[in-house]
Amino acid sequence: MNKQFLIFLCAIFLFTSCNLTKFVPEGDALYTGATINVKDSTLSKKERKKVKEETEDLPRPKPNA
Repeated sequence: MNKQFLIFLCAIFLFTSCNLTKFVPEGDALYTGATINVKDSTLSKKERKKVKEETEDLPRPKPNA
């Protein structure tokens, strides 16, 4: 195979495969975020709320628009 042809094929492959949002409908998101539910019966409501508030920023990645 010709080296230029191989480079051309690789470039075509990269340009067609890198469009992640191609099939996402308008207004939808790829990742909508995470929810944290604390289900420990040994914690009081105040303690559960504190744990939930402290862990809300931990999930990654951030939701995209």
